[in-house]
Amino acid sequence: MYTIIVRAKKDSDAVKAMLRIYYSGWNIRVKTLKGVRSLEQFYDKLLENIDEEHFNIVLVGREDADKMKLELSLPLNICFSLVPKEKVRNARLPTIREAFERGRAKFRNIVYWNEAYIFSWSEGLKLGIEPLPVCDNFMFFGERGIRLLSQFLGELKGVLLLVRKLGGEHEVYSGPHLIGKIKIPDSGEVSGSIFKHQEVYVDVNEVVKRTGMYSRYTRKSLWTF
Repeated sequence: MYTIIVRAKKDSDAVKAMLRIYYSGWNIRVKTLKGVRSLEQFYDKLLENIDEEHFNIVLVGREDADKMKLELSLPLNICFSLVPKEKVRNARLPTIREAFERGRAKFRNIVYWNEAYIFSWSEGLKLGIEPLPVCDNFMFFGERGIRLLSQFLGELKGVLLLVRKLGGEHEVYSGPHLIGKIKIPDSGEVSGSIFKHQEVYVDVNEVVKRTGMYSRYTRKSLWTF
């Protein structure tokens, strides 16, 4: 499912050590760009090493932070994540793991609205969901799921998006609209606050169709077609 790409072999060795400790059995691939340094060479090598069937996360240290601007012209299944050291190999293994998790969160928490939820980079309205490892999003549909949310926000209908954020806070969207929040504390009672009762029709089949369609394009093509 995941491929991690780094610039040099010593960076690769550090990443593999991190994977042995934290992701044993995940079968995550690690690739290197053979130490290339120039922006143009970096870009060309990335294109050669992208796994089309995987999420590709490029880990870079501060010395290569300028390469992160390439993300906007690469396919949708690739993202960059910064390791806060000059070189990836200089970071402690937990720090490399944190950078990898931030990359995973970029894929997981990007949601656009364009007549349906699109769980990918796309045209439309980008919802304000932070790409943090502690955040997650869930679609709620069906009688039981909607009834559960309605206990805290009043009567709800349709297909809803629930976004888990920091501190036990959960945002609830109907279409592109933030309609309420639910607070789930570590201890004590769950509470909810409703902002608006605005039901927006969401077709689950259209969500699947549109997300699949956009995942086949590069970010650059999304700007031009």
